[in-house]
Amino acid sequence: MAFAQPEPAPRGETAPEPSQTATEPSEEGTERQIKASPGKADPRAVADRVYDLMKEELSLGRLRSKPW
Repeated sequence: MAFAQPEPAPRGETAPEPSQTATEPSEEGTERQIKASPGKADPRAVADRVYDLMKEELSLGRLRSKPW
C-alpha cells in the first residue's frame, strides 16, 4: 500500500502546527485586531447579542433533536 500513502512534506517548507496557528497571534493579525475593553461595552448591546445567540442555540437544538 505504499502507493496510497501521501508524499511527506519537505522539512524546510512545513506549515505551522494547527495548535500553534489557533493560539498564537500572527504578526499581520495584531495590527488589524482591535482590543475591546469591558469598560466601554454597551450593556444593552451585550444583552441583545446574548439573547440572539441563545435563540439561535435553541433553534439549532430543536433541529438537531428532530427525528427524521
